[in-house]
Amino acid sequence: MNNDKKNPVENTVASSGYVNRGALKVDATVADQEIKFPTDVGLLNVSREKLEMIIDLLFIRELDVSKLRIYRRKARKEFLNLSKKKRKSKKVIRKGIKAQLQYVNRDLGMVDKMLAKGPGRELIL
Repeated sequence: MNNDKKNPVENTVASSGYVNRGALKVDATVADQEIKFPTDVGLLNVSREKLEMIIDLLFIRELDVSKLRIYRRKARKEFLNLSKKKRKSKKVIRKGIKAQLQYVNRDLGMVDKMLAKGPGRELIL
């Protein structure tokens, strides 16, 4: 069978040497919809997660008696419950911000305590 009659698109691509690399958006008004705008609760959640990571880095099993409770799952669950709501009232947003602020404040206090506990922990960060 003749390859010219099978698939004309493959023949033109193969003969020209170009490879399809995806879709090209020509219109300037077209934009992707997956843009995430920063919100107060979202920024607090990110900072809480970073603080939890710092606490994990500062924890030294030999020096610390037990790992501190940071309510990681509870804080994440509260954040997700708020962020998934379609319609958020001012009261719900205020409560969510307050809760995330309390988690961030608690984590900051723990980081300060851990840094004051032993010498050389600043070098870890």
